[in-house]
Amino acid sequence: MERGDEILKEDKEALTNMIKVVNGDIETMEDVNKEIKRQTKVIGNVNDDLKEIDFSLKRAGKQMKTMLKMYATDKLIMCMIFVIILIIIVIIIVAAVGKDKNKNFNVPHDIFNSNSNTNSNSNTTSSATKLRFLKGNFLK
Repeated sequence: MERGDEILKEDKEALTNMIKVVNGDIETMEDVNKEIKRQTKVIGNVNDDLKEIDFSLKRAGKQMKTMLKMYATDKLIMCMIFVIILIIIVIIIVAAVGKDKNKNFNVPHDIFNSNSNTNSNSNTTSSATKLRFLKGNFLK
């Protein structure tokens, strides 16, 4: 009987230890469940942040395309201004040369004093012709 009581006592201790282990495992399982819930919330927050970042990147891409279009338009306008200035310069040069076959420029040397002394060997023109640039008659 004593041997049976000892075995019973050992069995009770073994069962008590097993219950403690099971209770410890239950606590561990509850802690694991809490951690899984916390990580699920973190993953949800990360997913929300990724969606927000994706939206922001799409919006930034649209803004970059708009800025690129504006930049290209500005470059085109600058190019057109350059071409217009170049055409104006060509028109002025053609107007200065005129239809003179000797290619003598018809540009006044002294526009403020039209009665200046000129050499007898040089071509003389009237003051009206010399000042035609100031009057706006470029192509006459």
